[in-house]
Amino acid sequence: MKWLQGCAATALLVAVMGTGGPAYAGPIAPTDLDTIALGAQVAPTTTDDFVSPSGADIGDIINKVFLNNGIYTYVHRVIPSINFISELNTAFDVLGFNGIAGYDFGDATTAGVAFTIEEDPDGTLDWESQGVAGGSWGAGESIAFFFQSDLPPGLGDYNLINHTVGAATSYAPQPVPEPMTLAMMGLGLVGLGALRGINKKSA
Repeated sequence: MKWLQGCAATALLVAVMGTGGPAYAGPIAPTDLDTIALGAQVAPTTTDDFVSPSGADIGDIINKVFLNNGIYTYVHRVIPSINFISELNTAFDVLGFNGIAGYDFGDATTAGVAFTIEEDPDGTLDWESQGVAGGSWGAGESIAFFFQSDLPPGLGDYNLINHTVGAATSYAPQPVPEPMTLAMMGLGLVGLGALRGINKKSA
């Protein structure tokens, strides 16, 4: 009976935790957004404010998600309302990340700014500015940042950083239960149900 109980618990654990995916931790070579085949937009355009802990609005984020051949491209246009912004990052593990991320200046007026992109060990993505003016970009300068994932959109938080941090909510990849995962979960629940029945009979 203990063996059956262990199997049921293991099946539930595997179903809930999943099997994970490839890791791309470390520097990411930036890709030009203009070279990406975006496909069709699959989520409504949304906008949110980056709000600091003191309640100050330090910028805007405009969000879109596109789908092309099973790959979702998450595009976030960021427009600071203050100067000397040094970094944009995800406050979440970018699930399903395929190693492709980058940016596009669009209508930015920032001259000489480039970004390094890093995937941290916790799966978050950081775009750090390497500009000529104090390593930053400033108020009203619009830049589109993007990354790709094989998972569809839910919601997650993003941080805009200078001497303070502003948080905003935007689209973020979310896991989708696969048939095998659902089967494992079902097997675990059936096993636990059977154990409960056995325990009732023996009581």
